Amino acid sequence: MSEQAAEYGKHTGRLEVVVKFHEKPPVLQVEGGHQFTLDCGGTRVVAAVSAKAWRKCLSAMETYPEWVGAVSGKVAVVHEGVIQLRDCGLQVFEKKPKVGAS
Repeated sequence: MSEQAAEYGKHTGRLEVVVKFHEKPPVLQVEGGHQFTLDCGGTRVVAAVSAKAWRKCLSAMETYPEWVGAVSGKVAVVHEGVIQLRDCGLQVFEKKPKVGAS
């Protein structure tokens, strides 16, 4: 192995994922919060969030006529087409109509 190739593998990084969704996912109550799974074109992403974060976002989903949600987290496990996230954050944004759209 060349010196340059050996140096290439020495640096570490952190893999984080953001998944956007526009339909309320079914959730499971788990210890300390709620867990849900999103299907991303055949790859499933599993995330768990605190009960407080879920309640806050659920309220936004019910309030906004159109919305988009985003869950983000660090990749904990990747196994057989499933990505398990840890240290997840969840946000819901109001989706406003584009100006001039008819």
